[in-house]
Amino acid sequence: MGRGVGFVVLALALACGGDTQPVHRVLSVSDATTRVARALELGDQLRSLDPNTPDALTRALASSATLVISDGSAASAGVRAAFASRSVAERVFSPTSTQEALSAYTEIATVLGKPKAAGALIARVTRELGGNPSAKRQKVALVLQRSPLRVVGGGAYLSHLLETAGIDNAFASESEVSLLIQPARLEAAKPDRVLDVTQAALDSAWADPVGSVRALTGALSSTH
Repeated sequence: MGRGVGFVVLALALACGGDTQPVHRVLSVSDATTRVARALELGDQLRSLDPNTPDALTRALASSATLVISDGSAASAGVRAAFASRSVAERVFSPTSTQEALSAYTEIATVLGKPKAAGALIARVTRELGGNPSAKRQKVALVLQRSPLRVVGGGAYLSHLLETAGIDNAFASESEVSLLIQPARLEAAKPDRVLDVTQAALDSAWADPVGSVRALTGALSSTH
């Protein structure tokens, strides 16, 4: 089953859940979780806060939130610690694998009262990234680190997104998010292109899937 087809099937499965009433007053204290909520079209179901603002802690504690969501970045550590000391529930999302990203979408949509929104988001991303089926697919090796050599594996959400867009990961058969390899193995994979990517690109793919892929395809075009 192709990656794009797999995403569509998964979207249909996730769309079967019924809407519920949110049981928490949710506060997002990271840009990533706020962006995901908006992508789910549920931005109005939570309050968002920039943890870098001078009065962030005061505003956070005045929010009456019963659940705090974030991406676990250092910027929100102080706010999250303050809520933890008050026994307020907290959920941190830092997905890099496909399963982790889809689970994060589902959990965020569920706590915001609309589980079906996760399936709708996946279907929308699949439509927006859908490549030209008649176009020749490139095989690309995504290099996270040169020494020692580390590449993105097929378990990474970024890998699945690229394949949906018509770009094959040279190491898609590997289940890991990333893996160390010998240079000879990279040569043996015979990728059409080798592209250096950052850990940040791998980490942020879940928060901006379409933007992440467009950035990489733009990099491929500019270095062709």
